[in-house]
Amino acid sequence: MKWGQILRNSVPCTVFLIRSFFMFPSQVKYLFFFMCFWGMTTSCQAQKPLLCDSFSQLEKHIQPYLDAHQTVVINFWATWCGPCVEELPHFELLNKTYGAEQVKVVLVSLDFKSNHDKRVVPFVQDKQLKAEVLHLVDLDNNSWMPKVHSSWDGALPFTVVIRGDQRKPFSEEFENYTELENFVRPFLVHNPNTKTDITDNSKK
Repeated sequence: MKWGQILRNSVPCTVFLIRSFFMFPSQVKYLFFFMCFWGMTTSCQAQKPLLCDSFSQLEKHIQPYLDAHQTVVINFWATWCGPCVEELPHFELLNKTYGAEQVKVVLVSLDFKSNHDKRVVPFVQDKQLKAEVLHLVDLDNNSWMPKVHSSWDGALPFTVVIRGDQRKPFSEEFENYTELENFVRPFLVHNPNTKTDITDNSKK
């Protein structure tokens, strides 16, 4: 069948469907528009945080990003931490700006496990966080915190950026997006043959 004939046959069908739609009761049309709107909004919803019962589980989740030579920015935070909540928009903007440049932003909540469904999930949905959110509930802090960085004393917020064998910590709140961007920028290697000078000048 030729394209001209296909178009001639499809036009009457399209016109029939449009006319039929306007003949439906108003309740049906409202339902149709509601379903379309609901489909668009749910597609933009934030993801549900992944619950990690152990630090090893979190490591296994992040390792593929490191194996893919991505720059991984990990921010440890909690819903009850005021400075943590204040700086989250900076990480969201970083994720939006550099997400296509091999940068993976991971937000790790340290809320209690009992608050996963009561606080963490609603918080992520309410803030519409698009960066990946993990909820770590491993209470053996003394065993896994040194693995993140030897300088971390457990205070929040705490951020570490990792690329290959290089990692750099930041132990305070980022006051603005520019400060966060400047902190991560040395790890944004566009040329794999380019060497970067990354020094550990974290704030104490």
